[in-house]
Amino acid sequence: MQVVTKIKLETDSQLASAFSETVREANPCCNWLSILAFEHQIFRAYDLHHVYYRDALSEFPKLDSQSVQQCMAKVADSYEINRETCHKFRLEGGINYDKNILSWNDDQGTLSIWTTQGRMRKVKYTSSYRNLGLLKYARKEAKLLLKRGSWFLYVSVEFQEPKESNPSGFLGVDLGVINVARLSKGPNQFKTESKSIKRVRRRSRYLRAVLQKNKSRSAKRKLKKLSQKEARFATDQNHVVAKKIVQYSKENNLCIVLEDLIGINNDTLRKGTRKRRPSKDRCSWAYNQLRQFVEYKAKREGVLVRSTDPAYSSQECSKCGHIDA
Repeated sequence: MQVVTKIKLETDSQLASAFSETVREANPCCNWLSILAFEHQIFRAYDLHHVYYRDALSEFPKLDSQSVQQCMAKVADSYEINRETCHKFRLEGGINYDKNILSWNDDQGTLSIWTTQGRMRKVKYTSSYRNLGLLKYARKEAKLLLKRGSWFLYVSVEFQEPKESNPSGFLGVDLGVINVARLSKGPNQFKTESKSIKRVRRRSRYLRAVLQKNKSRSAKRKLKKLSQKEARFATDQNHVVAKKIVQYSKENNLCIVLEDLIGINNDTLRKGTRKRRPSKDRCSWAYNQLRQFVEYKAKREGVLVRSTDPAYSSQECSKCGHIDA
């Protein structure tokens, strides 16, 4: 099983300049390779290396052998999905690193990374305890990316999946607006999280409406900061909720059953001649992110996860009280 963890690099002006120069050299190489690959319909990394490797080294002399191969792999991966149009890469887009141009020193909490200005050694990094904990597993490739003025490494780690146990029952998880997640068994653990989520939702929606009416430059800057703050809050709360769900399922040997909410934000419900659109509260939470967190945390703990159609899953029989979930 592979997951991605994000770490922040502690940079000074010299290191930031080296990173910026590296990505500005690597991404034009990707664009150059992408044009040639599309013109000659050569999409495999092996074929790109066989045909354009030496030309790429001469065209971009600041790049070394391994970084050129990473550019070829990046181009080949992009054409795996769509080969009908020529792909373009942003000048400051992320670039990939493998073990040959990126090494770690876990004892000192530093790393050594290649740049066009030479090898940068003893680069310190930091992150949350959750992300740093994932670094104990086998590390694969990493992506260097500039985000909001800071440099980050997105590291892919791989670990052995534990054997899935035979569950003794099922734990239904109802995702909603009032309660972000409600369990079919056990205590209602998410009242506190649901209240804070609801408060932040409404406050953010009010501030967004006020700032959008202003239309000044400072208001646009504030809107950008607000969206980033709200996204960080949603990610943190989804991690907390997902962890509690998986822990309860593991302790009681239960299979988690989630609702399949694909397309919930695009649905419109017809009532007579009118159409009722989804409420703003329902559209303002990252349910798919919560589902992904539950799935990967459950997979890491050996807990089974299943999905079900949410239609009529909360409809209760008036006579016996049975719910056909």
